[in-house]
Amino acid sequence: MRIAATIFRFIPGAHLRRVVRGIASAVVALAISTAGQVSQPSSQAAPEESFDVPIRKMTVDLGRSPYFPQDNIRNTLSCFYFPDLMIKQYDQGEVGSEWLAIHRFRGQPPECSMSHDPGERVIKASEWGGYFRGRKGSLVFFDGGECQQGACQFGVYELTTGKWIFQDDEAYIPEKEPPWDRMRVLSTEAGVVIRYLRVSYAECDLHAEGTACREQVKAKFHIKSDMMPHCQGYEPEALAHYAMDPNAPVESMIAYSVEVVLSASPVVQSVPGPMRCWPTH
Repeated sequence: MRIAATIFRFIPGAHLRRVVRGIASAVVALAISTAGQVSQPSSQAAPEESFDVPIRKMTVDLGRSPYFPQDNIRNTLSCFYFPDLMIKQYDQGEVGSEWLAIHRFRGQPPECSMSHDPGERVIKASEWGGYFRGRKGSLVFFDGGECQQGACQFGVYELTTGKWIFQDDEAYIPEKEPPWDRMRVLSTEAGVVIRYLRVSYAECDLHAEGTACREQVKAKFHIKSDMMPHCQGYEPEALAHYAMDPNAPVESMIAYSVEVVLSASPVVQSVPGPMRCWPTH
């Protein structure tokens, strides 16, 4: 497997990633009040197959990032509040947060501040250089930093034991792209079940070879779906962007549906569901 294990979003190159983050940071900065804080209370209930909904989210603007002063990228502290838990995320604009923190509390919620209270679990970038994704009961999900060839990293932290209980470095985690737009998280009698797409090299061209390549991929990864993958990125102009010959075979990346029960010994298994493919770059 040639996929790196410390990466997060599927964007070709860190430069574009920084530009997008710069735009997002500028929007946040414009929305920040004179006190430097934005608070977003939420009363919506979470669907059964999604993460728990925070009761409040807050972003504190801490000034211009020292890494990209010319782009007006900001230092931000984001706080996600649940009835008994606060997650803090400090981000200076580079790929991955500087640190994350887990603060369990009773009664009055703690302040959204850079200081760390006693008992607060601080996760430094050397341990996990990513972002908070969501909470499901006693489990906290974190994404990695950046993707490579569409393969992304996520990890699951257990609040009760204070340990990482699962990690996958080959997940496909787009932001807004139905029906692949989110990870499904279900509470079952067997435990919490997560469903998502997993990425690997197909070792053939799904776009050009069609059924023959699909059958090869199905056998290799024990894929249970009979549908053809939804392939994108093979348009001549898209391939030309990567200096590829539109008429030459291009090895595909394949993303297929899997699930895992977060038990004492998690096992990732293929399940029926959608598949995606795109050319390797």
